[in-house]
Amino acid sequence: AAGGGGTEGGHTAFLVETTRGDELYTCGYGRWGALGARAFSHIAGLRPVTTLASLREYDEALGRVVPLRILGVACGDAHTAAVLSSGNVFTWGWNDGGQLGDGGKAATHTPVMLKAPAEFRLSRFAHVACGPASTAAWS
Repeated sequence: AAGGGGTEGGHTAFLVETTRGDELYTCGYGRWGALGARAFSHIAGLRPVTTLASLREYDEALGRVVPLRILGVACGDAHTAAVLSSGNVFTWGWNDGGQLGDGGKAATHTPVMLKAPAEFRLSRFAHVACGPASTAAWS
């Protein structure tokens, strides 16, 4: 997924399936936190989004704890969103228009789980998309 561009630069997210589980890498213009790298800085080379890599769930069929799968990732102009196999959506980056869906306008450089309205709390999202300053998630 790729987002941004112009005078503010852009950022890119790469979703890689490995034997250890899914890994999300980002690079590019990170002034607004869209890289999820726990810093508001630019990164020329690929860097993993470690916050998502550390999430786990218990798999009853396997009888053990396994990493959560990353089902999809999307980039807006200055923010990023990912949907996990748990049905949860995580967002990070610039938030001047509320595009992170957290009810505020503060940017964050670390992925934060979207707190869905009460009527969606039992929904499991499976897809995510970003516009320049918007985020959409659906099942």
